[in-house]
Amino acid sequence: MNSKLLTVVIVTYNSRDVISSCLDSINKFNDIDDELEVIIVDNSPMSGNTYLYIVNNYRWVKIIRNPENKGYGQGNNLGARKAKGKYLLFLNPDTQLIEPIFKYAIMKFERFKNLVAFGMMLITADGQYSKSYGIMPEKKTILPTIFFLPFIKCGIMPHHIYPYGADLFVRKSSFVEAGEFDEKIFLCYEEPDLIRRMKDGRVKIFNKRIIHLGEHTTNDCEKRIKISLDSERYYFNKYGLNYERYVKYCKFTLRCRIAINRLLRKSDCSAHHLINLYNNINIKCLLPSD
Repeated sequence: MNSKLLTVVIVTYNSRDVISSCLDSINKFNDIDDELEVIIVDNSPMSGNTYLYIVNNYRWVKIIRNPENKGYGQGNNLGARKAKGKYLLFLNPDTQLIEPIFKYAIMKFERFKNLVAFGMMLITADGQYSKSYGIMPEKKTILPTIFFLPFIKCGIMPHHIYPYGADLFVRKSSFVEAGEFDEKIFLCYEEPDLIRRMKDGRVKIFNKRIIHLGEHTTNDCEKRIKISLDSERYYFNKYGLNYERYVKYCKFTLRCRIAINRLLRKSDCSAHHLINLYNNINIKCLLPSD
């Protein structure tokens, strides 16, 4: 098997409308030539047209049709197992490169031997900052995520920050050693779960920029919220964390958001809805057993 330096793994789901811009940008800004490999795992329904579109228009891309959509993590694991790259980039289909990043990423991995994972700065199509990282769920405080941005831009990485999976670079050996993505998580919380298992490695966010358009395939917001809450509960129970305290924190921040929006004379139906969902959770049934 001929090895590569870096493999880009992209999981698609009805991504026909955005994947061409993503792949064209990869091809345009490929600064490592034949040392780059691109693998797409298509989770779309059999009736979807993403698979055939890629096969017919991007012959340099390796594409795998997943017989069943078992989620983001499972799709990425499938692609990673086929990857020949020493390093992996898990990339969302609704992203676009705007500058060369592959040689830079490899240099970072080779310079910092304890670096196991990192992300880049995500921006919107008009150049505005987009969410590029999250706070480990069990470490969340009243401080907003944006509070940490100046530190990250200066190269200071708080220990409780993790890069979003829209552009997650990992050292393949560390990814495999950590046990890959947990396939019991269908969507959301895969990144903090993985980073938590990479205990002895360093995680960073660098200042190279990537456009992220945002959840293009999310037609059913209600369904995504429920999936996210399922993943959230699973994460806290998996590690024996205090989910009851976390739910209280979430409801408090949501009420603060509602109060602020009320002062601004803005409605916030989503915050009210989330509070109702949290109120209907039976915490005692979800706490880990002794």
